[in-house]
Amino acid sequence: MRSPTFNLVNLYPTDLPAAHADLYRLIGQNTCDIEELLEDRLSFIEWPGELKDRLLNSQKTTGTPRAIYDLTFDFLASGRKLTLVESVINEI
Repeated sequence: MRSPTFNLVNLYPTDLPAAHADLYRLIGQNTCDIEELLEDRLSFIEWPGELKDRLLNSQKTTGTPRAIYDLTFDFLASGRKLTLVESVINEI
């Protein structure tokens, strides 16, 4: 997947529909339209900002299960290291 920096979201019509979004230019902006576009897709989101919290908290109101993970890449002398951590719902 290439980063969708200039067009914000790339959609992939695979067997499991996928999307890759780069929301860096939308920090502090309304991302509701993006949220609807990513529904029912395996989504990779760079710079998710407030969208991540809305997706997590929507589980409480809609009951729609979501699995959201934070991916971190570290570059080591011996190669790359990927860390995958599941996000949790913030209790309000």
